[in-house]
Amino acid sequence: MLDWTRQGAAVVATISLSSGQDAKVVLVGARENPKGAIVLLMDAAVSATDTRPLESYIDQLSQAALAEILCMQERLFGPAGLPAPHFA
Repeated sequence: MLDWTRQGAAVVATISLSSGQDAKVVLVGARENPKGAIVLLMDAAVSATDTRPLESYIDQLSQAALAEILCMQERLFGPAGLPAPHFA
């Protein structure tokens, strides 16, 4: 289960890619928006961040993590009527 936190209008969680690299997933809009979910990778060697849409990393996520990301995105921004999440 991912540990989600609210940061302004966005919701963020740390994820692990199949390569072993940690990244952040940031939810800012509905699934219909290509930039509604993005993945941030930090490259410590060059102190840079690589930002790409979630769809670029679908094959590098576990099925459980992907399902949780999509469900959280739907809860926050979708019309499905899922209950809103509560953050500490």
